[in-house]
Amino acid sequence: MNVFKGNNYFSRKDGYVSVEAVIAMSFFFIVFFLTLGFFTYIQPHSSLQREVHTLATIAERQGGLTAQDIADFKEKLQTHSFIQQSPYATEVTATTYPSQDDVSDVIPLGGDGSVGTPYVTRDSKEIITITATIPANSTMLRPIANFFGVDSISDYYEISESVMSERY
Repeated sequence: MNVFKGNNYFSRKDGYVSVEAVIAMSFFFIVFFLTLGFFTYIQPHSSLQREVHTLATIAERQGGLTAQDIADFKEKLQTHSFIQQSPYATEVTATTYPSQDDVSDVIPLGGDGSVGTPYVTRDSKEIITITATIPANSTMLRPIANFFGVDSISDYYEISESVMSERY
């Protein structure tokens, strides 16, 4: 049973495919792969944004991040296959504003003060900015973007969040 019998838009009687059908199929494939690439790039970004928000909440409670917090964050990111396969490393920084102090290895809550740098206190009114530079999932989007002449697909997701310390 030929569904397209009598419909000359898709094929001619001698077996050739019409130009209109080739253009329509090409347009469909381009839109399909562009949509697929876009969602494979954006969906991980929203998931990683939640992870960075969790890390920022930890920094808010303890006045910065400990080395263990950053190690746990990087280990948790290894559940994403595109991060495991990436040649790029994940970087996490924690700085204060306006003093630009590094608070990525502070004394943990309940710590004795022998390990780490001083934490940001609540009274200091310093803003802690957590910035995570994470390898991007751009393998599907990059070829399609290059086809359209777009060269600005980043190899990294750069996610930042700012918090104020709640630690006394």
